Amino acid sequence: MITESAVLQMARGVRELLRTDAAVAVSGAGGPEGQDGQPAGTVWIAVSVGEDTRTEKHLFDGSPEEILARTTTRALTLLRETIKRGSA
Repeated sequence: MITESAVLQMARGVRELLRTDAAVAVSGAGGPEGQDGQPAGTVWIAVSVGEDTRTEKHLFDGSPEEILARTTTRALTLLRETIKRGSA
């Protein structure tokens, strides 16, 4: 399911299960068709670093490959921003 709640639980759960300092989770409709009532390109991203968990919802344009690339880039950027925010 493509929801904020799902990616929050995924990121927190992976971090706890693997006992890591950080985790990233994504869920979305990569296309070419929509999924769960969401149009293609709809993506939720969650980053969990320590006690700080952030989420974002995006609607990316493009082919499934382009949507995946944009999702990956944004997820890694959000991870970097969250880590920097925690160390500030």
